[in-house]
Amino acid sequence: MSIVVDSQQEQYALSERPIQFGFFAMFKVLRRNWLWLTLAMLLGLGAAYQALQVIQPKFAARSTIILANVETRINPTETTIENSDTSLIHVETEIDLLRSVEFARKVASELNLISDSYFNPYLSATETPVPNQDQQFEAVLVRMLDSYTVERRGESLALDIRVRHPDAGMAAQLANTLSKTYIESSLREKKEVVQSSISELRDRIALLGGRLSEMEARLAALIRDNELDDTSLGDELRAELGRLTSIMSLAGDQNASSIRVNEAELRLAEVEKKLEERTRAELTQSKLQRSLDADLARYQALVERRNALETQVDFLQPDARQVTVASAPLKPATPNRIAILALGLAGGLIVGLAFVLLRELFDRRVWTGTQTMQYLGLRTIGYVPRIRFWRKRDKQDLFLSKTSRQENSPYQLALRSLLTLLSNQMRKKDSMVMAVTSALANEGKTTLTFSLAVSAAREGHRVLMIDLDIHRHGLTRMAGCAIPKDTPQDIWQDQKTIDEQIVPCARFGQVNLLSFSQDVIVPRRLFDTPRGKAILKKLRATYDVILIDTAPVLAADEANRLAALADFVILIARWGRTSEDALGTAAEALRYNQVPLAGVVLNDVDMRRYSLRDYGAHRVGGYYAYNNSYIYKSPQ
Repeated sequence: MSIVVDSQQEQYALSERPIQFGFFAMFKVLRRNWLWLTLAMLLGLGAAYQALQVIQPKFAARSTIILANVETRINPTETTIENSDTSLIHVETEIDLLRSVEFARKVASELNLISDSYFNPYLSATETPVPNQDQQFEAVLVRMLDSYTVERRGESLALDIRVRHPDAGMAAQLANTLSKTYIESSLREKKEVVQSSISELRDRIALLGGRLSEMEARLAALIRDNELDDTSLGDELRAELGRLTSIMSLAGDQNASSIRVNEAELRLAEVEKKLEERTRAELTQSKLQRSLDADLARYQALVERRNALETQVDFLQPDARQVTVASAPLKPATPNRIAILALGLAGGLIVGLAFVLLRELFDRRVWTGTQTMQYLGLRTIGYVPRIRFWRKRDKQDLFLSKTSRQENSPYQLALRSLLTLLSNQMRKKDSMVMAVTSALANEGKTTLTFSLAVSAAREGHRVLMIDLDIHRHGLTRMAGCAIPKDTPQDIWQDQKTIDEQIVPCARFGQVNLLSFSQDVIVPRRLFDTPRGKAILKKLRATYDVILIDTAPVLAADEANRLAALADFVILIARWGRTSEDALGTAAEALRYNQVPLAGVVLNDVDMRRYSLRDYGAHRVGGYYAYNNSYIYKSPQ
């Protein structure tokens, strides 16, 4: 028995589907999904239009202040005013100050924004209970901080204060008030810092003056009590000490009387004590004098600092000046209709692209022959175009017309191409036994089997159709024959019985039909017995083409029992409907049951749409795609 099987199909294994990127791949994806993209962009435009109806128009006002080139600050250590170049850190700090809650609180209080319905949403609210004043004011601060921005203009010291408000006059007033409040606050805070430093210096001067007075009193008492103002007294005591020391030395050498020695010793001890006390008092005086001099110098320095600050406090300048005064704008700045519509269009396009890419990524349906080979390892041997007809009741006439009356229709060309491909791959000269099956129901296998039979008959072949789809008998119904009551066991065991059950379909040429009873069991070894093989051999000798229509592989088991009956099996996949998983599982089931699989036929192909996915249909199916515009109309 000849087997038409690709080596890649024998090694079939369901693989993960890679994601393909490239210009032509993306172009084809966008081309075949242009309707979804257009719909998404229209939805984006509609959403943008609805947003424009909801967004409240706002006017924009701008005031500009320029920070001073020199930064003035108080040195907390020296309590002096220092000037330095304005740094980037200082600029960023001032921007943060302008955006702070405390600064916004000052401006809101000055303008009484709690009575503005835009800033205070509770004024127009109908809910009860109404929040208290503090809660309302906090809501005002939140809305106010959202209504203005502070931006630095390049690398300069200019700061732009931009305000948006539904009222043009209020927008300009708020912008100017922000600038004015900042300038006045900076000067006021700077003066407060200087006044605080002056007050601190005054307190330190008073404290140090009291300490100086106390030290002077202690020094005067020390001098008075120890007669330190008499500078000669110390010299006299030292001279007396020297004289008594000499007397004591002479008395010891000459063995003087003990009385005189004792007197001299007492006098010496007294002089030493007085000299020691005077020396200690002089040291204390020197220490007190040094402390007094240091405190006096410190006192004079503090006085000088206080005098300098008191002189400079009236000459302090604010940290900024306003160079641009905001005026009431004439037209609203937001919403920008063109920008919002463009954003809606771009957003719709992005959403559409995301939807299309996800749709393509998760679309596991079979669309191309390249897809079946690349992802499933199954060769595609034919492409059968879609048949269009006006009314469903014309179906019988349709098939007769497509397969008999119009030999050059796209459908007929596809059938002849498929028959030629299959017959050329047969390695023997006798008849061809071909089984047709699919993964699931309603994929067009019965229709294709019937069409192949009529097409082969038109070429002069003797054709036998065997309807093994015993559950639906679609082939029998399509041929217009009655369903017999005999089982496969009864018919297949006797050649005479088979000849009696074969029904000619003269309307379609040399086409004959063999059918069995409905919903019966086909024995597993029915076609593999010696008698069954002999009968099959006789049928091969009688007919040129034998077509077997079987139930779907994943729905019933008949297709897996054809290894001994058919030369090969073709697997039908409905274009754009059969999933890769179903097709791959069906092929795997046939392979495990040693059923020779010739390949896959894509059925019901819309060739115009197929060209948006793959340009390789001509490789197997011929050039019939160009004439796919034909639409059948029933004869009048």
